[in-house]
Amino acid sequence: EDPRDAETVESVRTLLESRQPPGLARIRRFVLKPRRRLWKFGVGVWLWLVQIAEWFVDFLRWLGRGSGRVVKVLGLAGFIGRRVQNLGARVGHWGRNWSSAEGRLGRLGVRCAALGERLVKHGAAFAAFTDGATELTKRAAQFLEEVMDDPAPDPVPERAAPTPDPPPPPAPRPEPSATSAPDAARREQQSASPPPAEPEPPPEPEPPPTPEPPPAPEPPPAEAPPPEPPPKPASAAAPAAPRLPEDIPVYLQLELRAIRQTSRPLPEIVQRLILQVTEARGWTRPAELAGWLGFDTNYLKRRYLIPMTRDGLVKRRYPERSSHPRQSYQATRKPEPDTSPDP
Repeated sequence: EDPRDAETVESVRTLLESRQPPGLARIRRFVLKPRRRLWKFGVGVWLWLVQIAEWFVDFLRWLGRGSGRVVKVLGLAGFIGRRVQNLGARVGHWGRNWSSAEGRLGRLGVRCAALGERLVKHGAAFAAFTDGATELTKRAAQFLEEVMDDPAPDPVPERAAPTPDPPPPPAPRPEPSATSAPDAARREQQSASPPPAEPEPPPEPEPPPTPEPPPAPEPPPAEAPPPEPPPKPASAAAPAAPRLPEDIPVYLQLELRAIRQTSRPLPEIVQRLILQVTEARGWTRPAELAGWLGFDTNYLKRRYLIPMTRDGLVKRRYPERSSHPRQSYQATRKPEPDTSPDP
């Protein structure tokens, strides 16, 4: 036998008896080996993390103390953003009315329309950002008030027991004089003697019996009241405003919301809005147009869509069948500018 094989078998037997994986001692020496540079680097990183945490806590406390001022500033910024949005809508309306003119006025109208769209877009975005920042600031202030700066409740002072009022001093008794001695003796004698008994009053005579009155005649039975009419059923609540799709421009959305609140809108404005909406988003169903404008679908078809189709302003998707379930309308030419005076 080779002696090297015997040494290998002995080493394997020793390893099994130790029940430790090979190389464990080397791993322990590697892990426990002191490394000065790495230790210094780790301590430096830990100190930086502690400092950043302290700065963050200070910032949160400052935000909690000044949350009221921050909310006021954000509210003012949101108000300015909404005013800019309304101004952009007006400028775009004027620009679209002037864009059909010729010469410098037409070019100025095109620029005003583009400027109005930009103002509406950026004003709406700024107002939405300030509203979100305001809500976030309020929640952060509430969290800081409940978690970080929660003051301890003030101790309730104990109520002292009421002190009894001192008794009034006794009144001084008058000294008896020589002239009042008989009167005092007379008073003492009257108080010692019992009071005389009062005589009983004579019994009162009984009154004579009064004759009973004759019974009154019974009244005739009253007629039963007529039955009340049943209450009228309550009128159905007004339908909520439908949600406008995103492919409609913002200035058209503002005009559609405004025309829903108008009791008697001008036909020229309704016709222009139908042309602008169908031109912006393509084929549109009558039910959608009626919901956005606040009209009944049959009324919208009879009053606007059928005459506009006859005049060639809009076209049908299925011209051979007017009552098709998927019938839609689309503008055939650019809508004319709105020349009606502003209400």
